[in-house]
Amino acid sequence: MFEPAAVLALLAAIAYAISIITTRKLGKRTNGGSMTLFTLVFFIAAGAVLGLIFSNLQTESPHPSLAFLYREWAAPAPNDWLLLMALGGISGIGFLALSQAYRLAEASVVTPFEYTYLPWSVFWGWMIFGSLPGFTTWIGLSMIVGAGLLIVFREAVMGRRVGRRKGLGILRQR
Repeated sequence: MFEPAAVLALLAAIAYAISIITTRKLGKRTNGGSMTLFTLVFFIAAGAVLGLIFSNLQTESPHPSLAFLYREWAAPAPNDWLLLMALGGISGIGFLALSQAYRLAEASVVTPFEYTYLPWSVFWGWMIFGSLPGFTTWIGLSMIVGAGLLIVFREAVMGRRVGRRKGLGILRQR
């Protein structure tokens, strides 16, 4: 059965893939700090526009993912501002590290390292919300990890290795 909310996940995956491709292309002529700044400014602007559009719609949705989009905005509590600032700082550092990684190495080398978000998201979901993924989610997680391992295996069979460029101390693919 088709769920309209599934389109959100598909759109997020497409947008993420476009951002990684763009990072890889721009990385040849732009530094990581500039790319991080532009990424964060774009996310803030796009989030504000989408938030204003969806928050003003008076539409009821039976699906929790879509209902989340239609709810009214609420001002954060004073204590929440510290958490939001910490989240922003951590996200900025993460974007910088990720953009640097994709600038300096091939996507096939960096992407398997990104899969570490899977066990962390399960761990934090359990620690913070007391929730573990359902059976179908475990199947999806297994497919994602399997695809990542397949890429690593394929690269190893093709003889591609990650080495150090002499004098620079940065990773590159040979």
